Amino acid sequence: MDCPTLKQYIAVDITPEALIEAHANNRRGIAICRDELTGWICDFGRYSRSGEVQNMLSSWSEKHFKINRKNSLSAAIKKPFIPVFGGIQPGKLYQMAKDDRALDGFMQRFIFAYPDECVKPDYNEAILREQLIAYYKEYIQALLSINCDRRPIMLSPNAKLLYKDFYNLNTALFNAETDEYMKAVYQKFEIIVLRLALILHVSKYVLSGQIEQPIQPEVMSASIEMVEYFRITAQKVNIQIGQAISPSGKLDNRSVAKYLMQLKKGTKAAIASVLGTSRSQLDRLLEQNGTGHSCL
Repeated sequence: MDCPTLKQYIAVDITPEALIEAHANNRRGIAICRDELTGWICDFGRYSRSGEVQNMLSSWSEKHFKINRKNSLSAAIKKPFIPVFGGIQPGKLYQMAKDDRALDGFMQRFIFAYPDECVKPDYNEAILREQLIAYYKEYIQALLSINCDRRPIMLSPNAKLLYKDFYNLNTALFNAETDEYMKAVYQKFEIIVLRLALILHVSKYVLSGQIEQPIQPEVMSASIEMVEYFRITAQKVNIQIGQAISPSGKLDNRSVAKYLMQLKKGTKAAIASVLGTSRSQLDRLLEQNGTGHSCL
């Protein structure tokens, strides 16, 4: 009689060996969720020298990796799917960057939600409506009922055009970038934007059962908007870990204005409004270098 298989989707504190075993029993993969990502990072090498950082780098690209054991057979994952989710205080980001993790592509595989201000709300007694809770349960059950068999979901022709434009713009920004950390971030965005589009697509159509239709342009557009947000937060992370993108370590108005113009996000009047300046002052900002002298 076969032993029952534990259905597990989330792991918190788990050894590399246990992670491989849990993944083998769950074809959908295992998500690592930690309240404090620094705790997860500090666990690297805690149980054995199994090359956990390299294994996580491989899993991001869905590449096979294995763990060699002294007293038993080696264990491996052929098609790893191990998303990592957690929180970290800005002042502790440097700990993620230790041991060359800001140089080997480890940190660049993360996308950071990094709000400018976090204001704690006052006490309130608001609760979720019962119908929202019921809808959420239905939504999660629908996600879990999706067939695990791998099959491609294509981009519609118009969505592909949007992706092509994004790819070319991202390539131009990559080629113009001088900071190695940010160059590596931009390189990952070509894949991340597609993964976000797939997540949004499935989220939109899972209840209607229309998942296998092509990804539509509005979904790709939303994914691109998200990546542009993560582009800005990556710059903030880069500054926080001490690899400033400008000599002063700050994003001045001119840098922001030039960046937005490159992205073609809005008119000059709209950009000037965001920066709290006038259209004429914006023109002067774009004509000046960082010291205020004219660029020839």
